[in-house]
Amino acid sequence: GASACAGVGVEAQADVCEDVVADVAEGVGTIVLNRPEALNALSGRMCREIERHIRAWASPSSGVRLAVVRASAGGRAFSAGGDVKDCSLDGRAGGEGPDAQFRAEYELMHWIRASPVPQVAFMDGITMGCGAGLAINGSYRVATERTVFAMPETSIGFFPDVGANWWLPRVTQP
Repeated sequence: GASACAGVGVEAQADVCEDVVADVAEGVGTIVLNRPEALNALSGRMCREIERHIRAWASPSSGVRLAVVRASAGGRAFSAGGDVKDCSLDGRAGGEGPDAQFRAEYELMHWIRASPVPQVAFMDGITMGCGAGLAINGSYRVATERTVFAMPETSIGFFPDVGANWWLPRVTQP
């Protein structure tokens, strides 16, 4: 379905919206992608919500020493990437459209890389496109036997984005 991630005040330590759930406990900030019916495809609004938490947690006064990003329980995907359908429908309805979607994705990747707080991403299930960027641009990644990793845009002649031109050549096998 369409993304329904609403903004929530930064001052709260436990924020909840439909598509992104964030919480802080014992120095660990956790972001849960909670849109399993859409394989956790990231809308621009979701990217901005995740960025808001990453930026807030970068402050020493937040008390966050580690950030964890994972999918909600029971889903098939960590994240299938950017939500192309939502972006297209939103643009046709007079909303933000693709420029704002890509800006939100790229700004999120920047803040993940720039954050002094280490990030662990649990890539359980489908991990593609922007979802791959969400994981790879962080400090640590955990793959499971269910992880399917891809940059599908390359199969239609697009260059891989979300920093992939930098990190893909540097990926090593364990």
